[in-house]
Amino acid sequence: MTTLNNKTSVKKEIGQKLALALTGTTLALTGFATTFSLSYQPASAGANDGGHKYKDKLQVVHCPNDRIKYGDFYDYGYWGNTNYCGQETKPGYWYWANPNWYIWENKK
Repeated sequence: MTTLNNKTSVKKEIGQKLALALTGTTLALTGFATTFSLSYQPASAGANDGGHKYKDKLQVVHCPNDRIKYGDFYDYGYWGNTNYCGQETKPGYWYWANPNWYIWENKK
């Protein structure tokens, strides 16, 4: 049985590993025998430098509904769109760190 509060996201891997990314405080695991790793990453991890890949931040686009599609982190890569989530945006390298998109001008 696994009990998690509503602020916890769980990513399961088939086989021997179970990786948990916790954003809440309650976790109770019982009734399974497997190896697992437990880690905590704040939602802003990597946002300040696009997951350590980008530099020269151009814009931050607040779009919390994208968490459904992209989870907590996502590296979209280069996108030239100029309108997203009801906002004017700049072309660049898009990096998602829930609840914002960070748009970067250059790769490191």
